[in-house]
Amino acid sequence: MADYYCKSRTNYFKVKKINDFKAELNKYSTGEGGMHIWEEKEGLVALGSYGSLVTLYDEDADDWIEIFEILQKHMEDGEAVIIAEAGSEKLRYLTTFAWLVTQDDVRFVDAVNEVITDAMQITGKDASDLLPEY
Repeated sequence: MADYYCKSRTNYFKVKKINDFKAELNKYSTGEGGMHIWEEKEGLVALGSYGSLVTLYDEDADDWIEIFEILQKHMEDGEAVIIAEAGSEKLRYLTTFAWLVTQDDVRFVDAVNEVITDAMQITGKDASDLLPEY
């Protein structure tokens, strides 16, 4: 079995205090290449990684945590963070995921499943007829 590789990116969003946000994120590590933080004018930030942004490694606890609570704690009122992730295991098991994070909610979307559902409605075919064979 081959290794799974993905890339992740967020939209730009406002945080309350950029230095506090960056300090908390710097406590954790991500996949290969680490986490990138881009800053724009007016307190806007975006995150990216050559790995998943959803799970961060806590070396002190020797465990993985999810980023959602960190985002919710630091994001400005009324903001929404969209985490997009695409990955694959060689050319098998292609994935396209997204998470919508607000201060009160986290929603997950599997883009391939959404498209398959739409294709089933449009064509009348069963999902097994629409999925690629691995």
